[in-house]
Amino acid sequence: MKRYFDWKAGPDASADLVQDVFVRALGKSQGERLENPAGYLWRIAQNLLIDTLRVRKRRGPQVQFDEAQHSPDLADQAALLEAAQLQLRYETALAALPTRTRDIFLMHRVDELTYQEIALATGLTPAGVEYHMSKALAHLAKRLAVHR
Repeated sequence: MKRYFDWKAGPDASADLVQDVFVRALGKSQGERLENPAGYLWRIAQNLLIDTLRVRKRRGPQVQFDEAQHSPDLADQAALLEAAQLQLRYETALAALPTRTRDIFLMHRVDELTYQEIALATGLTPAGVEYHMSKALAHLAKRLAVHR
């Protein structure tokens, strides 16, 4: 019976199907009245196979999970972890800047304002904005160990 299910349903399902045949046969309590117990078991096996194939057809094709193919690459995971650590170091270094210097840095790098626009918004001269930007860049380079 196992070979029959291996052939018809596949080796992955065959052991469970054989067990299900006997569970169904024992659940019917007709063991003493059967004239042909082997034929009865084969009929249960065929009906069970038909039910199994119907369910598979309704579900559609099943994709097997392959650990090597579907899991993220360790190099990708290491790169993501390294990027998250760098982001945390950047945010910590940015928070350590004086408020005015940090605001000017963010206006230029995030909001993409020119030195002239920042100078108008803050009341500084463009040279003052340049001073704060160089101060912020030096601080971040030191904290993030960036070599220019």
